[in-house]
Amino acid sequence: MELLRAVVRSEGVTALVATHDAQLLGLADRVLELGDGTLTEH
Repeated sequence: MELLRAVVRSEGVTALVATHDAQLLGLADRVLELGDGTLTEH
């Protein structure tokens, strides 16, 4: 995940990662949750 973050920052791109891992959520700049067809920000 740290490598992915480094590439995102150096290249100025966005990466979308889907996970249930709480540790990875802590590394995210932004966390969205999809539930019952609704997207919410946390």
